[in-house]
Amino acid sequence: PIRVKYTVSKGEFRGKEQEYAMLKVEGDHDQQLLQVMNQTLAKEMFTMMAISLSGNKQELTDAQRDSIGVMYTEARNYTKQVFDSIVGHFSDSYISAIIINDRFAKERPLAELEAMYDQLSKRVKDAAPGKTLLATITSLKQVGVGSMAPDFSLPNVNNEEIKLSSLRGKRCVLIDFW
Repeated sequence: PIRVKYTVSKGEFRGKEQEYAMLKVEGDHDQQLLQVMNQTLAKEMFTMMAISLSGNKQELTDAQRDSIGVMYTEARNYTKQVFDSIVGHFSDSYISAIIINDRFAKERPLAELEAMYDQLSKRVKDAAPGKTLLATITSLKQVGVGSMAPDFSLPNVNNEEIKLSSLRGKRCVLIDFW
């Protein structure tokens, strides 16, 4: 059974009393994993906020800069460890598909993403998070590292239309999207 608890509390913000709504969902395994995922991301985010508020780079000593680097690396490694554990142990969880899509797809090789997707249960693959992940994998196959860029046309610096395919085999081509 899933329990949903909605409460309203009051607090002060900038000298004004405000009402805050709180929603708490309990009982579902995916909800528990979502909470772990969110707490892990919050820890990483708060570490990055602390780093960004730590002062001007010129004001810091080398030792302080090194400490900040270690803090950031530890926060990222902790997140990676927790997320790898969730994905590795909970193949029947929507949260695993969300983590693979939202986090791993940005930093892991395509073959690894495909292997993780293959490990997911049919229930997860057939649901929205699984379908979203499959769409991401399909997209990465088309434009990912090591794939041939799809052909397109754009004006060059002289406002002449040029096709990417017209440059293939002739020279080294750097494409900068910004």
